[in-house]
Amino acid sequence: MSDSESFESKVDQLILTCQQLKRDNMALKKRENELISEKNQLAKCNDITKRKVENMISRLQTLSASN
Repeated sequence: MSDSESFESKVDQLILTCQQLKRDNMALKKRENELISEKNQLAKCNDITKRKVENMISRLQTLSASN
């Protein structure tokens, strides 16, 4: 294999590697966005649950105070 063929082969491999890295990066960004969305949904559920628990505690304290 000549120097130019070797160089061309290395450049081709570099191009393939860059293309793969771009695909990987796009997949990671997509997954990151999915995880951010899931995190936001979980935070909303936690807030709702927290308010429900606080409301129940308040009602229990009211019941306890009236007895």
